[in-house]
Amino acid sequence: MTKILCLTRNVSRLLMLTMLAAILTDILIFALNIGPEHGEKKNDFVGCYANEFLLIDFYCRGFVLSELIENWLNWPLQLVYFSLQLIYRQSDFVTKLNTFIITFILWSPVIVFVISWIFLRRRS
Repeated sequence: MTKILCLTRNVSRLLMLTMLAAILTDILIFALNIGPEHGEKKNDFVGCYANEFLLIDFYCRGFVLSELIENWLNWPLQLVYFSLQLIYRQSDFVTKLNTFIITFILWSPVIVFVISWIFLRRRS
């Protein structure tokens, strides 16, 4: 049981480090672009940029893994956005349930890390 807890803690720690790297990259994109852009970039643009329509999002295009990188950059923002939607959005039960499931999945590395850390602290 302890080996499984150590493995889950290490995997969730790796995911949290990945999330931290995404946050630092988000800050770097803001620093390089000098704030969010308004509107779309030109068609020949290659790279990632922050865009602010109503909420800040990151967009990437012009290279092979642009969609994957875009989702990775937006992961920390989605943690906040889905959590706020769950609390403040007035909707039916099914929509609330879907939002709760997505929020739980997004926060799962942090939740698993905390639970495994608690159990490992109790055992030692």
